[in-house]
Amino acid sequence: MTLPASRAWPIFAVLAFFFVPALAHAAPMAAKATYVEGKVSVVLAVDSSTRGVAVGDTFKEGDHLVTAADGIVEIELGTGDIIRLENDTDMTIKSLSRNEKGSTFSIFDLAIGRVKSLVGKLADKDSKFEYHTKAAICGVAGTPPWIVTALENATEIDLLGKKGGKGAVFTQGFDPKKTRAIIKPGFRTIIRLGKPPMNPFEIDPARLRMLRGIPFKSLLRGQILMNNLAWKISIPRVPKGGKSNSLQELEKQYNQGSGISGKGRSSSMENNTPVFYRGKIKVKLN
Repeated sequence: MTLPASRAWPIFAVLAFFFVPALAHAAPMAAKATYVEGKVSVVLAVDSSTRGVAVGDTFKEGDHLVTAADGIVEIELGTGDIIRLENDTDMTIKSLSRNEKGSTFSIFDLAIGRVKSLVGKLADKDSKFEYHTKAAICGVAGTPPWIVTALENATEIDLLGKKGGKGAVFTQGFDPKKTRAIIKPGFRTIIRLGKPPMNPFEIDPARLRMLRGIPFKSLLRGQILMNNLAWKISIPRVPKGGKSNSLQELEKQYNQGSGISGKGRSSSMENNTPVFYRGKIKVKLN
């Protein structure tokens, strides 16, 4: 993936559907580098200085992360969620806070590049986890790993997991009608600049294998406390009396999620994929 000559990030209006209100008494959340490979740099919001990134470094709102052609960085957020910036990626932390009600706001401006995310159940219906790109905004209510790829004039969104599985990613383009799309596991969409999202379509098996093969190396190396992640991720109940596609209803399902069986705490491998167990929760990182 080749970066454009200029990394300037255009300012665009945030749509009301994903609007984050001013937070009274908002407290910053932590974000820490748990895996670094190759050249990764950060422009600090506090003084605009630039430095290289190493494991253990922390980040704040406004910090601007850039990975080189050989650079990769994985970041654990204070919510226990994990994001992985692939090579040639340019991303700014727009919001990373928790308000006095406990709602969390993790919002990122992705100028270009690819990010893989492992996001657990949101704290409540007001919480947000979103990526803002030049072409779209996409948010999540708790899903299998998902990937956002920001290109020069388009954004691609892939939701991993098995077709028919639980979870959804919500996205909206900057077309005049502000068209929204809901992506289910095993599906993807493409949003071109100024256009609505394409109708979600199934991920090609070869692409799915490639995206699933992008590892969370900090998890594999045990650098993140798995018990912190395990309690956050749950499987939502299937709603009775029909399904709802609204963001509020789907977020409510995740907030009321119930786990699946599996006792004790242990880990194993299934089809070369790490599977971690704690209590009644089983987390498969694919």
